[in-house]
Amino acid sequence: MTRLILRFIATTILTLVAVSPCAGGTPTSMVANASTTPQSATINTSFAHPLAVTVKDSGNSPVSGINVTFTAPASGASGLFSNSTTTITIATNASGIASAPFTANAVVGGAYIVTASATGLTNVNFSLTNNSLASSMTANASTTPQSATINTPFAHPLAVTVKDSGNSPVSGINVTFTAPASGASGLFSNSTTIITIATNASGIASAPFTANAVVGGAYIVTAAATGLTNVNFSLTNNSLASSMTANASTTPQSTTVNTSFAHPLAVTVKDSGNSPVSGVFVTFTAPSSGASGLFSNSTTTITIATNASGIASAAFTANAVVGGAYIVTAAATGLTAVNFSLTNSALAQSMTANTGTTPQSTLINSAFGFALGVTVKDASNGPLSGVNVTFTAPSSGASGHFVNTTTTITVATNASGIALTSFTANSTKCSYAVKATAGTLQTGFVLTNEPDAMDDILFCYGFE
Repeated sequence: MTRLILRFIATTILTLVAVSPCAGGTPTSMVANASTTPQSATINTSFAHPLAVTVKDSGNSPVSGINVTFTAPASGASGLFSNSTTTITIATNASGIASAPFTANAVVGGAYIVTASATGLTNVNFSLTNNSLASSMTANASTTPQSATINTPFAHPLAVTVKDSGNSPVSGINVTFTAPASGASGLFSNSTTIITIATNASGIASAPFTANAVVGGAYIVTAAATGLTNVNFSLTNNSLASSMTANASTTPQSTTVNTSFAHPLAVTVKDSGNSPVSGVFVTFTAPSSGASGLFSNSTTTITIATNASGIASAAFTANAVVGGAYIVTAAATGLTAVNFSLTNSALAQSMTANTGTTPQSTLINSAFGFALGVTVKDASNGPLSGVNVTFTAPSSGASGHFVNTTTTITVATNASGIALTSFTANSTKCSYAVKATAGTLQTGFVLTNEPDAMDDILFCYGFE
């Protein structure tokens, strides 16, 4: 009997020695899991990601059964684990992971450190911040209303900004964006109609959104966060664009070097029913060298989304190289490109009033017999087209108005270098001057609004 007992004891001891207390080899490393540090959360709320580490052996295999102790600050900005204390010990699972959900306390502050420690391994630190309570959530500029062609992304991701009562941004707030489940709608980056995004350090939660294949709208996408008023985004899915044409007066054009073209380059995009399509991205591209110019972004290419009228418009300024005509192209996916024919003219050297335009006279409230006109030429005496000439009449007293019913108008010179504008006398009698200016060049017109009685003529000229 004694021998049997001793044999049993020896067998048990050998078995205990042979069995390791943990699966895997000897642990050699412990690292923080993705997205666990840094983090922030509003006071008295749980952090989005439980604090978690992974323990591995020298062969990079996970090690289970390792006790990891998580320790948060005992005072100040901190929080509690699931055991309602500032420290907890968790054994790694079969994947070598020890995970501990953590809830911020009521103290605003951070970043503070929560430590994960295990015997024989280097500590892991988690950098956490407790944010103040959020008090407002607003839609970011340009995010609502919006429209896009079916099956294309909206130009601006749906985005909100969350702030506290002191108007400071609050990070770590989970905002849930929800689009309609059917009909005109779209998908977020996770290929569903709902997504949750945590606000960043600027208090912003942003979610790119792509229209589905259903034409319609406006429909509402909602952004919601606990304790805050929902934000609504008004979106529309437009039908497929079928045509793109250059707008009137945009091609051909010419202007003096280093000056803006009189008409911004512009196209109109329409669908098969001839209705304007908004939200279509149009890319304008000018030559990269030689006679060309720059867009408002100071480069030779710019992308503009069509507006509610289906129009994409891009102001364009000639560079310093005389030449042309050259081509600026407007392109949009699935549509035939539009070409703009532009010319950069030499600097104007002279501007003279055209024959018969000065002096002139007409009865009050009637048009002058000759339209006011100037001819602009370059240093070689060649006519310059595309030069903007501004005609200015007196704003009070004897004067008149141009075709735009004001006392000033700007007209671009034509291919003959001529800028013409009709002019109508007002009801005040006497002589006056109308000026024409283009850059540093200037000329004038002497005009008289004639009365219809001799005593008025004598009064006008001081013979009372």
